[in-house]
Amino acid sequence: MNSNLKRGVFWVVLACVLVLLWQVVKSGRPHPDKSIIFTDFIREVEAGKVRKVTISGSIDVKGETRTAAQPCIP
Repeated sequence: MNSNLKRGVFWVVLACVLVLLWQVVKSGRPHPDKSIIFTDFIREVEAGKVRKVTISGSIDVKGETRTAAQPCIP
């Protein structure tokens, strides 16, 4: 095989590996937080759709929603 062809195949394979690696790393990140209006958040809490609420300071309120596998247990 020609050395230029070998070198070209090497770079194409390397580029493919890097793209696949990038996709794996990118998909492994957690989803970003979703911001909603506070009144909507309160409605979700009252409806039992929020599993956990964290309040930090006077303006930072976060909540984790329930999934179908996590029933609402009072």
